[in-house]
Amino acid sequence: MEVWTALKSKVHEYRSVSDQSLYIRTCLETSRSASLLDSLEVLVSSAASASSSASFWLGYQVAIQKLFGHVLEGQLASFVVNEKKSPVPKHWQTSLNKQGPDALLELQGAKDFVTADDQIEALLVAANLKMTSLKVTPNENQNEQKPECKVALIPCQAKGVQLTEFDGMPVFKDLKKARSVFDRVHVADQGLLPGDGYDLYVKPFRVVEDFYVSASLLGYVSRLLIISGELKQENNLIVEQLNTLFKALAEAERDLLLVMPECQTTSFLFETVLRDISAFISEMVLKHKDDAGWEGLTGDLMVLKIGEKARSIRYDRASERLT
Repeated sequence: MEVWTALKSKVHEYRSVSDQSLYIRTCLETSRSASLLDSLEVLVSSAASASSSASFWLGYQVAIQKLFGHVLEGQLASFVVNEKKSPVPKHWQTSLNKQGPDALLELQGAKDFVTADDQIEALLVAANLKMTSLKVTPNENQNEQKPECKVALIPCQAKGVQLTEFDGMPVFKDLKKARSVFDRVHVADQGLLPGDGYDLYVKPFRVVEDFYVSASLLGYVSRLLIISGELKQENNLIVEQLNTLFKALAEAERDLLLVMPECQTTSFLFETVLRDISAFISEMVLKHKDDAGWEGLTGDLMVLKIGEKARSIRYDRASERLT
């Protein structure tokens, strides 16, 4: 794919959040594969976004499909993890409860927020497994053991699911957000994902989301730069920077695919690309903060800042492995 030609062809489109949802659904209908779109296709498709919210939603949903497409079977979903602002299971009260070996598994609790609840059919909920009435062998270290985290697939319309819209996050304002409450929601046998929910899904998703959202936002910033006419100048340093990032993005994705789905280790190249994309976007937003079309992006970049600490830790670890 010739990236620049594709990018320039997309800037004449204006896909809203719902338009991007329709685009993703069309891709899923064509191929139910979790691979869905590669990073450059995400970047190019994001250049059609009418807003940064639509751009973020595309990258976020591609990340969801990369990790969970095999169980979602074409549904759009939100990954519901944080509770009282914590992504760590030991801080959660939300639980998957089973009163005995033959009892139904039920989800009980509440989570901080659901992304774009008006665009999805399913929720992927991370919760702690509790087998309350089963006999447990006493263990003096029991209180120190980490909770057994699981991820459950829950239809948004399931009995006991309550989604209440709220306006508590000042980023991507075109995306609706909701708080979620689960009151004895039945979890089907096939709805409980295998393996440790934290190690296999929560931790890897941070990496995968970081990558595809970064690719998508880079596509949106490229759109704004093309529309502004800034890239028409000869010997344009910004064009050179973008060409370098486009090439590095594809190479970093190859590294990412090698370590999925666990993503326990990421390469130095991968982490460097994420750093470079974040730095480039921040530089462009600062430069154009008062220009038409760039409004609100300063606040939206909080999303990239949220992952900065974890990204820095991964970068240092990847750097150490080179020595």
